[in-house]
Amino acid sequence: VGLLVKWGEPSDAYCKYGGNGGADITEYLIEWDTSRDMDSPAQRHYFQLPASSLSYTIGGRNVSTGKESTVLEPGTTYYVRVTAVNSVGFGMPTRTAPAYATTA
Repeated sequence: VGLLVKWGEPSDAYCKYGGNGGADITEYLIEWDTSRDMDSPAQRHYFQLPASSLSYTIGGRNVSTGKESTVLEPGTTYYVRVTAVNSVGFGMPTRTAPAYATTA
């Protein structure tokens, strides 16, 4: 069971200094939870840059070992958000589109 999360670079629409706050983005924080409010507590993964694409698969099968991850439960709805991180700190968390997904 896995969920593929894709995102774009931060928008400068809400930031005085541009989409990255004036400093290069060094990583993204991907959080997922069964609660819309991310309060149960959310699980997380730090996605280090540089990266070839802005995407991350939560769970799924390890391509090296073939072992299936147990981080996600089948038939469960998960909410996901992504936050950009740089030397200034954490940006505004952004919900994914769609806002949630239910695993098979």
